[in-house]
Amino acid sequence: MNQRIQTKRERQTIYLPRLKLLRTKGVLLYRGGKEVALDLSRDLTAVMGANGLGKSTLLSLVLYGITGIVRKPGGTLQSLLQEKKGRGFLAQGIDFGLTYFEGRVTRAEGKDAFVEIEYSLGPTTLKVRRGFFSDSNTNALIVDGKKIALSSANSEEAYRAEVARFSNITSFEQFVFLVHTVQLFDEDHLCLFWEQTTLNQILACVLTGDSKSAENLTALINNFKKHDSHVRNIQYQITNQRKVLAATVEPLGKKVSSKIVDRYAELNELKDELEGRAQRLAEERAEALAKRDEAAVELDQVSRELQRLTWELIAKRNLPLSASPILQEFSETLCCPLCRHDFPKVPGRILKESREGICPLCETKKTDKPISTRASDSIDATKSKIASTQKRLKDLEKTYDAISGDHETARNKLRATTKEIGVLEGKHNREALEAAAALKLEGIVSGPMTNIRKKIDGLQERKDKHRTERDEIKKDLKVAQKNLIEVFETVRGQIVPRFQELANSFLGIPLNLSGRESSSDQVPIVELHLTISESERKRPEQLSESQRYFLDIALRMTLLSWLSSESWTPTLVIDTPEGALDIAYETNAGKMFAAFIAKYQGPLLTASNLNSSRLIRKTLEKCRKTGASVTLLDLREWGRPSEVQKENKPLMDEQITELRELAEGLS
Repeated sequence: MNQRIQTKRERQTIYLPRLKLLRTKGVLLYRGGKEVALDLSRDLTAVMGANGLGKSTLLSLVLYGITGIVRKPGGTLQSLLQEKKGRGFLAQGIDFGLTYFEGRVTRAEGKDAFVEIEYSLGPTTLKVRRGFFSDSNTNALIVDGKKIALSSANSEEAYRAEVARFSNITSFEQFVFLVHTVQLFDEDHLCLFWEQTTLNQILACVLTGDSKSAENLTALINNFKKHDSHVRNIQYQITNQRKVLAATVEPLGKKVSSKIVDRYAELNELKDELEGRAQRLAEERAEALAKRDEAAVELDQVSRELQRLTWELIAKRNLPLSASPILQEFSETLCCPLCRHDFPKVPGRILKESREGICPLCETKKTDKPISTRASDSIDATKSKIASTQKRLKDLEKTYDAISGDHETARNKLRATTKEIGVLEGKHNREALEAAAALKLEGIVSGPMTNIRKKIDGLQERKDKHRTERDEIKKDLKVAQKNLIEVFETVRGQIVPRFQELANSFLGIPLNLSGRESSSDQVPIVELHLTISESERKRPEQLSESQRYFLDIALRMTLLSWLSSESWTPTLVIDTPEGALDIAYETNAGKMFAAFIAKYQGPLLTASNLNSSRLIRKTLEKCRKTGASVTLLDLREWGRPSEVQKENKPLMDEQITELRELAEGLS
C-alpha cells in the first residue's frame, strides 16, 4: 500500500460508465415484450411511473447490461466484497440474475430477449448486448464501432477484459464494485457514510486513481476480518470446552464448592481479557505519545518561526520594541532574562522606554515604520497556526492522559485478578481448580480431562496463529491508513468544497467534511466525519432520513465529479427517495441535482414515482435556467397500468403534462 501521494492532475484517470442508450426486448413489463429504447445521453434522463410499471426493473436492466449481474436486495455495501460458500459477489450476482428475470422475461421468449446498453469509458464507446438465463450471456460487443469477435466459451471473459482495460481499473470485480457503490443509489438506500470500511476502499481507488493499491487494501481488510473472525470463533469454542472441563470437577469428589470453581473459571477468563486489553491500551498509549510529541515539536517550530518573524520586523522598524520576544518573556515571567532576578512587576522605566521606542538595554532610539499588509498577514497566520497547534496538543495530551488512565486501571484490575487467583489456588485443591478453568492444566491426570485439555491446547494454538496473522495484517493496514489520510489531506482543498457546495444546496446550513484515523470493528481505517452547524454527526440516527439519503447522494456526486474531465463525467443512477423528503426540502434537492448537472456536467438517470413527482419538477425548473438537455419517459407508455392507476389517469396526465411543459425545449 505504500504509494506516492497523487493529486488529481498527477493521478491515473479511472473511467466509470457514462450512459448513452438502452435497448431491450422480451421484457414483459414493457409493451408486452416488444423492443423498446431509451436515450440516456442527455444531462437528465427522468423515468416516471407509478408502482409496478417497472422503474426499478429498468435501472436493474441498465446495471445488468453493464456488469452482467443483478445485486440481491438487502444486505450491505460491504457484502459486495465478501465471499459466500466460496463464491464472490460476481458469481452471487449472476446466480440472483438467473432468478430475477423469471416472470419478467419468459423462458419461451428468452432466446430472442436481450438488453443492449451503449456507454462510454472516457474516450472509448462500448455497446454490449446480453441475453438472459445464462451465466455466460454476452452475445455481442462493439468497441468504438468495431465488432469484437466472441465465442460462446469466452464471451464474458473477453468483455470483462475490455472493460478493465478501458476503465483503467485493475479487475472487472473492482469495476463492478465501484459501479454499484459510487454510481448507483438504488431502492435499498445504502449510505456510504455509515459503511466507513467500504468507503475507505472506494476512497483508496477514486482519490488516488491507483486501483491496484485499492484492491490490495480490500484484500487486507478481508483477510483481517477473516482472521479476527477465527479468533472470536475459536475463543467461543475454548470457553465452551472450559465449561465442559469445569463440569467434570464434581465427579472427582474434590471438596471444592461449585461457587469457588465458577469464580476461578470466571477469574481466568477475566485475566485473559485484561491481558489483551492492557496490551491494546499499551499500543494505543505509545501511538498517542508519538502523536503528542510530534505536535509538541511542531509547536516549537512554529513558535520559533514567530520569533524569527518578530525579530526581523523589529529590525526593519515595522514592529515596536515592546513586541520583542525578550520583553514579552519578561512581561509574562517577571524574571530578568539577563540576570534571572525576579520582579513583582515590570519596572516602569522599561515600560516607558519601550513604549517610546527606546531600547532599555542600549538606550538607542528606534523610529517605527508602518507594517506592511503582507508582513502583518504572516504574523497573524503564524499566530493562528500556533493557537491551532496548541489546541491540538492540548487535545492530544488529554487523549494520552485518558488512555494512560485506562491502561493503569486495566493493569490494576489485572494485578487484583491475578492475586485473587493465587489466593484461591493457595486455599483449595489446585488440580480441581485447574480442571475447572483450563488455564493452568499442568497437574491434571484424569483421562477425560486430559483429552479436554488437549482439545483446549489445540484450539489455543489455532487461536494464537490467527491472532498473530491478524496483528501482522493490522500493521500493514495502519500503513495504508496513514497513506490514505495523507492523500485525503492533499486533495481536501478540492474535494471538500465540492461536497459543501452540493450538500449545502440541499441542506441550506453550514456543514463540513473531515477525515481522521479511526478504528471500526478493530480495522484501522480513515473515517469521514460530517459536521453540521458545528455539531459532529457520528451516527445515522443523528440525521433525518432525507438528510442521510441526500447527503450521501451529494457524496457520490462529489466522487464522480472528481473522476471527471472537462468534457466527461460518469452517469449517476438514482432510484429517487422522494418519499423521504419533506416538502420544504424538495426545492433544495432539485437545486442539488441541477447543480451537479450544470457545474460538473454530471448526467443523471433517475427513476421517480409519478404520484410524487415534485422533486423532478423542481429539478426541471432549475435545468430550464441552465439549458440542460432532458429525456422524460412516462413508463405508462411502455407498461400496463393497473385498474387503480387507470382510474387516476386524469390526475397522472395532469402531472406528466406539467413535467413535459417544463422539459420542452430542453432536448
